[in-house]
Formats: sequence, structure tokens, C-alpha cells
Amino acid sequence: MDSLDPLLVSFRRYLTTIRQLSPHTVRNYLVDLGRFDAHLRSRGRSLAEATSDEVLEYVASMEVELAPTSRARHVASIKSFYRYLVRERVISSSPARAARVVAPKVRERSVPRVPEVAHILEQPAADTALGLRDRAILELLYSGGLRVSEVAGLDIEHVDLRERIVRVMGKGSKERLCPINAVAARAVAAYLQRREELRSKHRAVHATALIVGEWGRRLTDHQIRLIVVEHSRAAGAELTPHTLRHAFATHLLHNGADIKFIQELMGHESLTTTRLYTHVTLDYLQQVHARAHPRASLEGQATDCAGAERTRSTDGRCDARCTPSDCTAHNAASTSTRKADPARTCATASSDAPGSSLDTSDLSS
Repeated sequence: MDSLDPLLVSFRRYLTTIRQLSPHTVRNYLVDLGRFDAHLRSRGRSLAEATSDEVLEYVASMEVELAPTSRARHVASIKSFYRYLVRERVISSSPARAARVVAPKVRERSVPRVPEVAHILEQPAADTALGLRDRAILELLYSGGLRVSEVAGLDIEHVDLRERIVRVMGKGSKERLCPINAVAARAVAAYLQRREELRSKHRAVHATALIVGEWGRRLTDHQIRLIVVEHSRAAGAELTPHTLRHAFATHLLHNGADIKFIQELMGHESLTTTRLYTHVTLDYLQQVHARAHPRASLEGQATDCAGAERTRSTDGRCDARCTPSDCTAHNAASTSTRKADPARTCATASSDAPGSSLDTSDLSS
């Protein structure tokens, strides 16, 4: 993108000033569109001249070169760009829309269980400044559900350890307050007691930054990602900051949190986006239905046990005559006894976020 198309310059201004997207997101848009622009130029075409067939041909050409997630991002960038051109009346209709370009289906992300996350959070050393810093990073990502860019951008003044609240500047320069649990607050406090050891040689560099490196400089998004990957691999897993954010949302939902509450904590404008982060299993849906439906706990006849009629008690469980391996209600009830009490989670925003009872829950994704 040495000579950026004037339309891309205008689109970049729109993303930055009107939509107020983060520099990282804007850069991704421009990288994707710059690649599409180069593809068109090699054929003597321009972005404004692109047809539906050319968009489809470009998307198809990416199947060999790019992973599904990267292709999905490219498609989203192209669609957004042409919607902007239509809105600005540069073109009359979007070639991406006319071509009915559909983002490739991305493989569903695997969400780790609570004990798996707990094992990863315990990996950093507790007796060094760097180890305490890494523990604080992991706890903030999981307890607060923060984005990696939000953790990197935190200043010391943004964290209120007494109230256990973190003031976050999210996407679109929108500020929100994120509660953290007592475990995370203690981890941050322990790190702050040793933080000066990382700044002793360069006190003037990033004096206000919460998360700093060995030279006192604020850590970048990429550096924080590497830290998370390093400790997750030490625990025998493959996790990223984004995986921890998914785990935050899913574990909250499984412990009884309302999805609208989770949406607010994560800083999502759309509930649809939040649903992508909350991985709900069929077993969990059956358990919720059994607990919540007014007729689920009626005393009388039920047909849960291999199609045979059984007497169900008032708590919704089958009687002793059922065969556990065949009985949906029995399995749901016995599984729910292994869960943490849903009332413990999210009863208060600050004390019951993920991580406050890691040793008492075994929640599947």
C-alpha cells in the first residue's frame, strides 16, 4: 500500500473519526483492503470499478492461501468498505452485497473448563516481579473479561483495588467499568508492590502504565499475547487472551449470569456479538429447562427413563427405579450437583466474576 487509493484514505478517516475504531482494527481493515486493491490493480481494475464477479473470484482465491478466520475478516472488510462507498454515493450498489458474499464458517472455539483455566493462572512465578506481573495480566483477562488491547492500555489510576473496579477504554473509545474478583485484585496489588523493580533503570518511560516490561515500557498487545501463550503451554494447553475472554463469558453464563449482564461487562453493542462468546452446550440447555420450566418439577408421571413412566419427585429428579445412563432428567440433576451454586456467581458484580471460586467449579464448555 505504498500509494494508497484515495478511497481507502477516505475510508480510513471514516473508521478513525466517525466510528472511532482502535488503531489495530483500522490497520486490519486497510491491510485486507490493500490486498484486494493490489489484486484488482494486477488486472487493470480499481476498487470503485470492481464487479460482483471480481469480488467472488477474489474470495475464492483466498481459500488456498488463508485460514477460515482470515478469510472471514477479509470478507467483512470488503463488505464494510463497499457499504461506506454506497453511503457516500461513490457507487450505486455494493458488488459484495450483489455477489452475496458470505463469510466462511469459522470453526467453533473450544472453551477451557474452569480447572484448566485455574491451572494456567497458577503458572507464573509468585516470587518475582515478572511472575507477579504475568499473574496480574492473566487474572485481569479472565476475571474482568478484558480485551488484550484494554489490558495493554491500562494505567495505574484506572484500577480501583478497594472497590475492585477497572475503568476500561474499549472499542470506539467507549469507557466502561469492569468488576474484578478478590483474587484478581490481590494479584494486581501484589504486582504493584514489585512494579518499580521493572522501571528502576528508566523511570521516565511510561510512568503511568500499569503493565510494563523489564525496561519500564508499556507492554504491547503482541507481547501480552506471547505471555499468555507461554504460560498456557506450560500448563499443557493452547490458550490466547481471546480464549480467556470466551471462557469469562461462558463460565459466567453457566453459573447463572444473565446474558444482558455479560453483554455490558464485555462492552458489546449487540447481543448477537455476546452470543458468539457464550458457548452453550445441549446438556446445559436441558439442565436450565429442567430447573426453570414450571411443569418440570410437577409431582406425578414422567417419561424420562428410556421412555418408561417414572414417578418424579418435587425437585424434578427421577425416583430410584430409573437407569441413570438412559435418563435425561437423572443425568441433568446429577450433573447439576457437580456445578457451583449459580447463586454464588454474579450475585454481586465485584466479588463473583470468574476466578473467585476456581477450586469449587468444574464447568464444561
